[in-house]
Amino acid sequence: EISSALCLNLDTEDVSTELTEITIKLLTWLSRAMNSHPELCYKNETRKLMENNLNGEDSSNKQNPLKWLLTRLSNLSKHKGTLRRQAVYKCFAAIVHTNCDNPSVIIPYLELMLEPLNRSFAEAEGTKDSKGDIKYSDESDLAREVLGLLEESCGDDYLLTLAKVKEKARHKRDLRKDQQKAIVVDQMTQAKNKIQKQIREKNRRKRRVQERRDERGGNRKRRHI
Repeated sequence: EISSALCLNLDTEDVSTELTEITIKLLTWLSRAMNSHPELCYKNETRKLMENNLNGEDSSNKQNPLKWLLTRLSNLSKHKGTLRRQAVYKCFAAIVHTNCDNPSVIIPYLELMLEPLNRSFAEAEGTKDSKGDIKYSDESDLAREVLGLLEESCGDDYLLTLAKVKEKARHKRDLRKDQQKAIVVDQMTQAKNKIQKQIREKNRRKRRVQERRDERGGNRKRRHI
């Protein structure tokens, strides 16, 4: 509950620098507690289950509060907002730095951190200034710094996971393009069908008018006096 409340402090663009720094320090400290004593992060019933898991009774279902925290932070950064994302990335950096002597703690969660970091960097690479050069922002510069910290801490695991993250991002991007193309084609098909329907309706009205004229003998030419 404490971690959840602290994460809410970061989920805004209207927060003071002082509160952000305090929140990051608290979350960093909590991340160490989550890794060292995960059973303390749950209420009584869940804690008993956690203790049983740690005793080897069902390790496959072991709860993982650190994964929850990093997932929560990763999800926060999906929403655009420079201050929000910078706060999340600073929190990532603090957690990584705290575990720099033991990278095995963060390696299982590399993908959770790399996805938003890579997203910010890729968004910056897609932005050009008036000269056509890539326009990096404070957000993307911070993302690049944290990426460097992760690479330094995790080595080959970082490179492998980053390649996986980039491939997933590329697949999502291609999927969106295909969906957009499908929408355009569908709109064109609908427009074409609408035009054809209007033509059929116009021809139907003409036939009805002609049929009524034929019934009244309207097909004979009128004589003008």
